[in-house]
This record gives sequence, structure tokens and C-alpha cells, in this order.
Amino acid sequence: MTLGLFSRLAATVTIAVFSLTACFTGIESTPKITADELKKAKKQATSTEDQISAVIIPDSPSTWQTGREYLVADERIKLIFNAVDERRLPSVGDTVIYVGYNGVPSLTGTTKIALNFHKKNDPTDILTYVAEISPDDFMQRQRIDIPFMVDLSLVNKAKQLLTGKTLYIMSPYRYDTQNRAINGRKYIKVTVNNAIAGNADYPIRVNLTDIDNKTFSVLMTTGTDRSSTRNFSTLFSMTDPRLRHQSITDENWEAITYSRLKPYMTRDEARLAIGSPAEIDRGHSYSSAYERWVYPNGTYIIFEDGIIKSYRL
Repeated sequence: MTLGLFSRLAATVTIAVFSLTACFTGIESTPKITADELKKAKKQATSTEDQISAVIIPDSPSTWQTGREYLVADERIKLIFNAVDERRLPSVGDTVIYVGYNGVPSLTGTTKIALNFHKKNDPTDILTYVAEISPDDFMQRQRIDIPFMVDLSLVNKAKQLLTGKTLYIMSPYRYDTQNRAINGRKYIKVTVNNAIAGNADYPIRVNLTDIDNKTFSVLMTTGTDRSSTRNFSTLFSMTDPRLRHQSITDENWEAITYSRLKPYMTRDEARLAIGSPAEIDRGHSYSSAYERWVYPNGTYIIFEDGIIKSYRL
């Protein structure tokens, strides 16, 4: 994607967010979007990062067309599909094609939605997924995720918007080229090489190269609601985070990018380095104020008058 096209997308993203909604996790558990929720989403999606998160979201079901492609990301896909021949059910890595929907009667006398697919290389065997919602409800939803599959149109949307862009990574958690979980530097410049399909929980894998010439990937969720804990706005910044913390010394900032603590760091520096604690205990001596930050993994930090006195990682 050219820089001009990215700029045009960025310029129109504020409009797009008015028609997009929060991220949900499945058909059965997906509530309807209310007017209040839409207003809340508009109000929250104020930063450029939030606005981009609001664009990288699946299309609403009412716009789905025959031929829409999904990648099977979990072997449990066999639990949701009915097929003429069970031996021909899809496996991880297979692509399935959406071919439409119809209503089917339920045991309670209501009508449920049946979504029909076929494997990309086998159009003769129809795969049917029956969801616990009506056809009318299906058409009114702002978003529906099919269990155990990744929407490839969503992946393509992320690929077109992000590939080739320079960003700043906000998280140390990533995967190396052998798909092993590793930690790396955060708050540093990265270049997006590509966006490909991830897994059923994290549908987008963003491939990156950092300023140290290290290549890795991060898994990303989509949307802007609270359940989307690793969306674009939590993983990336469009601007250098260092510019927002110019009072921090270069030595301490270097440690922060490696998620390391140093004696005499401030509370803000500690939070930037390893995140917020699970709990905080406060106390006072005759001349000083103390805080003890406790983390779920056993890490703790003791502050005296707002400065790190000691810690255990």
C-alpha cells in the first residue's frame, strides 16, 4: 500500500469508526450493540491508534458475500460442522468458503441461522454451522466470529493498512522466526513486513523487523472493546514513546526498553519498565513514605519517598 493510500485511510478512519463496533468472541455469546455502546466507542476511539483499531475489524454479516474465505485455525472445527461425509471435514490450515445461509427449525419451534461453507478444494461437500441466533438477529449484528476460524478478509485489511509502515512497539512479548515465545525490547521503532493469519484467539500475526535488525512477530486481536487486550492500540504507537518521557535519563530509558529495573527509578519509570502491580501496600516511617508493589509472578518493588529502594524480579 502506498503512503498516499495509508494517509487517505487515516483521514477517513474517524468516519469509519462510527459504523464499526466493539469486538466479540463468538456467535452464541455476542450481544447486540446498543446506541449507548456506540456512543461510548466513538468517544473512546480518539487517538490515531484507537481509530486504526476501529478499522481493523470484521465486516458486519449483512455485507457478507458468497466466496468469503476463512482459514481453519483449530482442530476443534470438527465440533461445529455438519457434513455429508465426516471424513471430509476440514483440518487446520484448510481454507473454507462461505456460500450463504438459511433458516433451520429448532426443537423449541424457533428458527436458527445455518451458515454454509465448503472447503476451497472440495465444493461438493457443504459444511453447515448452526448458531443459536435467528436469521434476523444475524443480519442485525455488527460483528460475528465463526469459532475456530480466522476471517481472511480481516487479515487482508490489516495487511493492506499496515505493511511497510514504521511504528513503535509497546509490548515485549513476541515470537521468533521458529514461533517460539520470547521477550524483546519495547518502545523501539519497528517496520511492518507483513500481516498474516494468526489463530482463533489472535487472528492476526504481524511480522516485524526492529532497529536492531531482529525479525519477529506479534499476535494481535481486533476491535476496540475491553476483551481486545492486544489490539493495534495496545501493541503499537504511531509516535516515539520516548518523546513523551523526555525527563527520563538515557540510561534509565535504555533499561526500560529491556523491561529492567534500576535502583532509584521513579514509580513512573518502574511502571513503564514492568507494568502496573497487582496490589500496592503503603506505609510510613518517622521521616519517609513507603510503598510495596506486588506482582502476580512474585516480583515486588519497595519504594521510599517515590524512589526504588529495593526489588526482587
